[in-house]
Amino acid sequence: ALAFSTVSDDQVKVTDEEIIAYMKKNPKKFKSHNTRSVEYVLVEKMVTARELEISTYEFEGKIEASVPGEINCPSAFYSYDEKYDPNSKTTTEVVAPNLSTEVVELMRGYAIKTFKALKLRHQSRIDFFYTDKGEIYLNEINTFPGATPISMFPKMMENNGHSYLKIISKKKKKNIL
Repeated sequence: ALAFSTVSDDQVKVTDEEIIAYMKKNPKKFKSHNTRSVEYVLVEKMVTARELEISTYEFEGKIEASVPGEINCPSAFYSYDEKYDPNSKTTTEVVAPNLSTEVVELMRGYAIKTFKALKLRHQSRIDFFYTDKGEIYLNEINTFPGATPISMFPKMMENNGHSYLKIISKKKKKNIL
């Protein structure tokens, strides 16, 4: 089965044959924020997996990647509300437990390759899914990762031995002068 979500965080499981029928039956779900029709829809295989993320950033001319952190969401879908609701049951771990050194290094390598291949600059949070079968899927690339008290990016960077505030200050000074 495939699954997809909309802006409203609805999640619908469908077979390959049902996708077009669903889209025709629910055209309002496929409008962009500015009310124009969406020309393309990305359909992804639904996987049951751990959600892992890696802080990937430039430091002294080198691309660095932290060890994976983990989001543990009790619901099946990590929605906006689940992330920011003060009563959320979701937890985060700066270092994802129970990953072999081989998997950690493989994921860090994928994060760096992704950063380079997409010609990213400064910093990005690169998220992966990791299945029970050992499959690794690139999930999302956030090119402007958060810096709030709950944000994982600065915490993972600090855990990797680099001060988020010092790096941001250096970049700020360099770009101003």
